[in-house]
Amino acid sequence: MSLEMAELAVRVGEALRPDYEVLRPLGRGGMATVFLAREHALNRLVAIKVLDPSLALRAEFTERFVREVETTAALQHPHIVPIYRVGQAGGLAYYVMAYVHGETLAERLRREGRLPAEQVARLAREVGSALRAAHRRGIVHRDIKPQNILLEEETGRALVVDFGVARVLDEGLHARDGGAADTITGAGALVGTPRYMSPEQAAGVREVGPASDQYALGVALYEALTGAFPYDVTPGGSPLVAHATGTVVPVARRLPDAPAGLAATLERLLAKDPAHRFASTDDLLRALGEGDVTPTRVLAPPAPARRRRPRLLAAVALLAAVGLGAVPLLSRHEEGAGAVDPRRSLLVGFFENTSDDRSLDWLRVGGVELLGQSLARWQDLSVVDAQRLLDLVRRARLADTASLSQSDVIRLARLAGVWTAASGSVLRLGDETRITIRVYDVAGQKLLTTATATARTEEELAAAFDRLAAQIFDLAAVPATSLAAAEPPTRSLRAYRDYVAGIEYRSRWRLDSAFVAFRGAIAADSAFALAWYELSNLLLAKYGPPGAGEAVALADSALKYSAGRPEKERLLLDGYHRLLHSDFAGARERAAGLLQRDSMLVDAWLLLGGANSLDLTVQRDARGATRLPGSLATAFRAYERAIALDGSDHSLYPSVLGLLMGTVENEGALWVYHEPPAGDLSTWHRRTRRNDYRAALVGDSLLVMRADSFATRFRYEQLDSLRGLALRRAEQLVDQWVAVAPDEAPAWAQRAWVYAYQRRTIEALAAWDRATALRTHRDGRGRIGKLALMLELHEVPAAVGLADSLARRPGLVDSIAALEPQLAGMLGTALVAGGRVAAAAPLNRLGGEVRVQETNDPLLRRTYAFENGTTEFRRDAYAERLSRDDLLRHLATLDRQLRAVPDSEQPGLAARIFPTVAFAAAATGDTGVIRAWRARARDPREPKGADADDWLASAEVWASARAGDRAGAERRLAAARRMSDDAVAAFALGRAEELLGHDEAALRAYAKVDQARFARIVNVDYGAVLLPRSWLARAELHRARGEREQAIELYGRYLAAFDRPDAIFQPERLAAQRALAELTRADAGDRVGP
Repeated sequence: MSLEMAELAVRVGEALRPDYEVLRPLGRGGMATVFLAREHALNRLVAIKVLDPSLALRAEFTERFVREVETTAALQHPHIVPIYRVGQAGGLAYYVMAYVHGETLAERLRREGRLPAEQVARLAREVGSALRAAHRRGIVHRDIKPQNILLEEETGRALVVDFGVARVLDEGLHARDGGAADTITGAGALVGTPRYMSPEQAAGVREVGPASDQYALGVALYEALTGAFPYDVTPGGSPLVAHATGTVVPVARRLPDAPAGLAATLERLLAKDPAHRFASTDDLLRALGEGDVTPTRVLAPPAPARRRRPRLLAAVALLAAVGLGAVPLLSRHEEGAGAVDPRRSLLVGFFENTSDDRSLDWLRVGGVELLGQSLARWQDLSVVDAQRLLDLVRRARLADTASLSQSDVIRLARLAGVWTAASGSVLRLGDETRITIRVYDVAGQKLLTTATATARTEEELAAAFDRLAAQIFDLAAVPATSLAAAEPPTRSLRAYRDYVAGIEYRSRWRLDSAFVAFRGAIAADSAFALAWYELSNLLLAKYGPPGAGEAVALADSALKYSAGRPEKERLLLDGYHRLLHSDFAGARERAAGLLQRDSMLVDAWLLLGGANSLDLTVQRDARGATRLPGSLATAFRAYERAIALDGSDHSLYPSVLGLLMGTVENEGALWVYHEPPAGDLSTWHRRTRRNDYRAALVGDSLLVMRADSFATRFRYEQLDSLRGLALRRAEQLVDQWVAVAPDEAPAWAQRAWVYAYQRRTIEALAAWDRATALRTHRDGRGRIGKLALMLELHEVPAAVGLADSLARRPGLVDSIAALEPQLAGMLGTALVAGGRVAAAAPLNRLGGEVRVQETNDPLLRRTYAFENGTTEFRRDAYAERLSRDDLLRHLATLDRQLRAVPDSEQPGLAARIFPTVAFAAAATGDTGVIRAWRARARDPREPKGADADDWLASAEVWASARAGDRAGAERRLAAARRMSDDAVAAFALGRAEELLGHDEAALRAYAKVDQARFARIVNVDYGAVLLPRSWLARAELHRARGEREQAIELYGRYLAAFDRPDAIFQPERLAAQRALAELTRADAGDRVGP
């Protein structure tokens, strides 16, 4: 390491301490140096790019640099190196990005000279997909070159680095070296690397477009394929001149055996005129074949699915997501042609009815399924089924009813990563039906063979398709495989017609029609295993947990009739059966076996996700250490992988979004179990749950840890950053979901919630109204949902008004609570936020009674009985209206209630009331009560450092300050500030800071209450009353500080929320009215003047 670089490394380390530890330099260019560093917060390696210190001396340049990098940091794509942070420190401008363990394409080419054609094709698709994502955001790279393409060692995938940075760097260099003094943009400055510049860049054009990136990619790919520059340049010759005036040396001259299609693509990329290149990177990718290009998370259309049931096992994911308080393998490059042996994969297009006999129309799709079933007898032959074909047709923007030409079928095969394609037709000739199929080689775009078969009756059709399958096997150069003895899926054509209709209905999200169709298939053939399976999944998807009992019975029937089916189908049905019977390890084993046979089988990924996300029973080893057998990280990757394969499947999105939103809600609390499931999935939730684990999205993975370890590892600010990351990821996914299903209410409802968590009020309410308008059933849930949304947005006056009107509607509250007790909790919480605690109490009792009836759990019954007896105490505590004698009286009552339940249950119930006890005791200055009840609420099974310690720290500070122990309060203050994430804890901290005279800190603490979430709760949250009361506390502080405008605004918010509160809140409300009137008069007097 040179002395200069060593000095820079020291300087960077000092500037970025303590967040990062600089380890060593990774490389240096003309304007920047890259260092390997360790990010302490997440214990991960990162790369830090630091600009030449001389560039950072110009403020306008560094500001522009930060803006450019912030813009490109929004790109999240599997082939773009993610940027984590950008900023300035110690006189340096820098940005932090992911560290990719591997090498650059330039380093690979220096070592190997050139790459095999198949590797170049994959490289083109992966870099092209990254460019597509950027171009759709209006971002042009401007410096595509081998040095900016990283190759990950483990996976071989390509990642592009330095998006959008080239221009600002080169402009900064121009300014540094004597450019115009009044601007950092010097006229005629060249942006990019000469060897890879497009002709328009070489000519000095400033505003180049996406076509310029295409040209640079063409140069890099040409070098990778041939090992040579695209032009003959004499020693000392200028590549800029060659780009502007030279003639590209044909690829065939450099590499005679190069694939003709790839060579033609590269030569088109290198066209001098941008108009003669590809119209867009979408067209480029279509020319390359998109088989192993993962769609961008932001805008690109999703890759299609493989298998009949793309949405079905997602229903299990919806059940599993309850563990994260919401509705979950992610390969960063999609496995298309590279994952499927091209000689053992086949796409069959629709069978066109070329006669006037409309009774054959059903064979348009039914023929695809019949032939697929016949071909499924070959265990290692992968066939695109009818469901996936429909997805591909929509992705290619072809009409479902359109005739498919040879070029259309080949195009669809390329999209699927399949390299043998076929199209068929049916024709009625007298009393005979003739079926014809034409088989094509996709790479060569040529006809391989034609096969025909005939059937005289409908009953003979299945045998005719069997004969067609045998001819394809014999004539289309498909290699020998092991033939499995398998019967047709059904002998009843009526059953098969209904089955095909069900697939089509489900593909269009017409679940009621699909339900009828699959029921019809079973009625026609009670031994139709696939129809039983489809119906089971459909029940779970449509009804959730209430449908689990019947779904289990249907899964039993599917397994019963699976004998004789192809091996992959038997494995899937067996794995699904194991999953529904709580054999999660067995289900994971079956999923792994399926994926080894076919990594594009969407249902296998869903099975893997469900088997991991449901298996949340805590296990202990001989040393007492705990673990979860199911991996939510694997479940998350599996569900995302399913979306990558079939982004058009609506039901996959809630699975991933549920896990993402679960890391945002309730501080990432994860509900787990300490006893194994008692039976099948219908009884899965009838166990005691504990939230002693936490989940967070860290990078591209879901991290799950015990609560104590979680609290130790992450500070509040870090968690807030991780939640922001999860919300951005969720927003991208929900945008993709809405694009796929613009007329589906669930997609718009989820978008509303993502916006609400981002505090985007207008957009959230508009999205919810759109969802409500799209709902076909109006049962009151829409208005209750809007109420919950208002609570999340802290639109308290509107929420209270809506809750009040709903509560007065005859019978509505009872009917809603009967549907879902959580809705009663939302209604009651809204009333509490308006100071209407007395009106909320019956709702809490109602919700608890329904929950008890649902589960028939004695512990839950005692829990609700205990909580329903504490309403008065919670109200008085959060109103700060308890004297010490009042507190002791309430505590005596609580003690009697706790002693009436078994000893093992007492810590759990004490933990539920502890925040309120701590708050009330702190308000009276009683630290002893806080400590005693914290000990009482401590369960030996509960990890140290769980939620209650947040309230403990803040309450102790407040109690000490209240008791006049300033030294004790100041001593405990640091811990309280670090842990006050909860609304109750934040309010208590605000009171403590106020008593200690820390006005600014008190305002910050009270403001944290504004970040609290009260919407997605089962029971009434009595702490919601602290939200408007925190506005009152802030108003009084601003008034004392002479900050009239802020005080008036906050008094107004408080009074609008507390329009008609309970009598206990009337004194403070009247005082607030007087204060506001006084401030308003003073403000009016100032405006009038002397």
